[in-house]
Amino acid sequence: MFALDLSHNCLSDGAGRALGKLLNEHSPQLTMLDVSNNQLEEAAGISISHALQRNSTLHELNLSMNRLGDQGSQYILKALSKNKTLRVLNLSSNDMGEPSAPTLADVCCTACTYYSMAVPSWVSVCLDADDQLTPDNSECDVQQVGGGGGQADAGGHGGQQNTHAL
Repeated sequence: MFALDLSHNCLSDGAGRALGKLLNEHSPQLTMLDVSNNQLEEAAGISISHALQRNSTLHELNLSMNRLGDQGSQYILKALSKNKTLRVLNLSSNDMGEPSAPTLADVCCTACTYYSMAVPSWVSVCLDADDQLTPDNSECDVQQVGGGGGQADAGGHGGQQNTHAL
């Protein structure tokens, strides 16, 4: 088991495609990948999402502070329905807008295998009566979370990024 930290390297979509290949074919023991604060855009998100659908070793993925946008972020989120090993995902500061909210809400309500997910503070998420993310769509209540600056908890107290424990 090992971790790979490629953060702060100005990696672009070409590197994102290579990362997708790495996750797909050459990473039998890679458990943590940090590619935060790079220049990964939609194409990288697509490549990584395809790999996530088949990868069974990665437990933590940090994609924060890139430029995935709504499309790239949605590809990543949709891939989570097939990935059963990822426990931590950070998508904060990726130019996600409100078009990503329904996809994120769907993932939050159906993907009960995740441990935590860092997302933009404005995102709508599925909360049960105790302000905990619920894996059951029948109990899903889509609510607005976030507010002022700082780290936020599952109840949406705070700001720029929310980490939700499942």
